[in-house]
Amino acid sequence: MRYTAAHVRRVIEIATQAARARQNGQSNITLGSGASAQRLDLNRGGYCARFVRQVHEIACGLSDGGWEYAAGTATDMCDRLRAGGRQVDPATMRPGDILGINRNSGTYGHIAIYVGDGQIAENTSSATRGNPRSPGTKLTPLADVADRVTGCYRLAEAYVIVQRESGEVLTRRGEIRGDELWVPAREVLEAMGVERITDHLRDEGKVYVG
Repeated sequence: MRYTAAHVRRVIEIATQAARARQNGQSNITLGSGASAQRLDLNRGGYCARFVRQVHEIACGLSDGGWEYAAGTATDMCDRLRAGGRQVDPATMRPGDILGINRNSGTYGHIAIYVGDGQIAENTSSATRGNPRSPGTKLTPLADVADRVTGCYRLAEAYVIVQRESGEVLTRRGEIRGDELWVPAREVLEAMGVERITDHLRDEGKVYVG
């Protein structure tokens, strides 16, 4: 499926809502509606991959087990995200990104969701970090696990859409870098009917358009 910014906002909302519910003393919570409604066990720790899967299925309106990156362990989920082309530079981390926290995390690894404001939402067996402190679903300062992050994965996709003179629509996936959208220049410029002058590319690293 194509993931939008709206899906990512919903992921952040659901992950945070689940963690806040536990902080307020709830042991479980049912979120979503219809076929995508799921019950999240908040007190039982050690089910990080299940938590990440359920949050995304609820956010995207998918049935239980319907998320394409669903996996039984954190390491397997990270492998699937990486194979799906979702890995990004952790230095560009944005709210809604999925974090692989597999350094010193045992055989099965660990995975969480960055929800912004320096916090991750996670389900963990750890009793030494986060709020609440006891194992389960919680909000944890990213700084507490930053040195163990082994991968950052992003679902939201950016596209440029250009209609050729023939009426054909060209869609190309781009990459968001800071406030800029990077896309394959040649195909997009050709579709726009823009002339490319590449004489200076080798010497100056420039392409002139007109």
